[in-house]
Amino acid sequence: MRRTKIIATMGPASESEAVLKDMIEAGADVIRINLSHGSLDSSIEKYRRLRRIEESLGRPLGILVDLPGPKVRAGSFPEGGTPLDEGQRIDRVMLKDLASMENPDLAKAWSFVEYLARTGGVEGQQWLRTACELAPARATFMDKLRAFSEGLYGISGQDVYKVLDDRWRAYAEGQRALAE
Repeated sequence: MRRTKIIATMGPASESEAVLKDMIEAGADVIRINLSHGSLDSSIEKYRRLRRIEESLGRPLGILVDLPGPKVRAGSFPEGGTPLDEGQRIDRVMLKDLASMENPDLAKAWSFVEYLARTGGVEGQQWLRTACELAPARATFMDKLRAFSEGLYGISGQDVYKVLDDRWRAYAEGQRALAE
């Protein structure tokens, strides 16, 4: 039994039912739809097309919907630009200031994922993986994630989300200070 899953991206060259069927029959387990391109209506049609193909082939098919995240934009540079020495490495790219993002919940979620990715180590990876695994069970998601988080971080008798939020805020403030 194969333990690795193959993810294929649906794009201009692979949108037709015939090509998608060929990709799935060749071993693709999950098809990725990128919402950064096309309209919402065209993305819904892609989803429906994949479900029709799944039904016709009689095998389960995962669909990964890739949401567009914040775009990386260069900020304003001083008149005349910023001089760089030959060979100088640019090692920091700042995302749009979180406070100025149109959707504050998205900004906070994006920053929290960045925080876990950069500082969470193995625990952060376990937390993100478990959150993704528990997400489909919406009715029990928060209770199960809270119990998992309390055990993972050794936090009991307190609001684990408040503790994690405080850690994230300290990290975000540090990142903002570095940018200034």
